[in-house]
Amino acid sequence: MERTLFSVEPDAPGWQVSLCGKPLEHFQLKIAALRAATTFARIRHHATGEPTGVHMRMLCGDLVMVDRHG
Repeated sequence: MERTLFSVEPDAPGWQVSLCGKPLEHFQLKIAALRAATTFARIRHHATGEPTGVHMRMLCGDLVMVDRHG
């Protein structure tokens, strides 16, 4: 089963959390965006049983997997 990935990306000013390219929430602090995305991924995994994860786009442009469930 394909993993559903929540994204955390820089979005001046602040950080955007999105799912499948659709914005969910905007945060001023990176840690707040990361915490929210991790919570969204955990809740979705518990509700559906599908594997989920969170990847973060760094300021240099690289994507880094920072959390996964299932």
